[in-house]
Amino acid sequence: RTDCDNTGLRAFKSLWGAEESPLEYTRYGGRHHVGDSGIAGRSLRLAIRHAPPAFGRLVGEVLYRHFG
Repeated sequence: RTDCDNTGLRAFKSLWGAEESPLEYTRYGGRHHVGDSGIAGRSLRLAIRHAPPAFGRLVGEVLYRHFG
């Protein structure tokens, strides 16, 4: 992952055979997302806010191989 305006790093990576492709990100949070005001959105925010840090690490490790 490299910022588009970082031409030096992009050139360096291309020397090693890297191929550029756009990355798309999806974020959940904030106030302007579909379903955010519903009970599911509120419940998810509450669960994430009160879950122990170990839970976040576990979920991250499990989901990273599918989405990362």
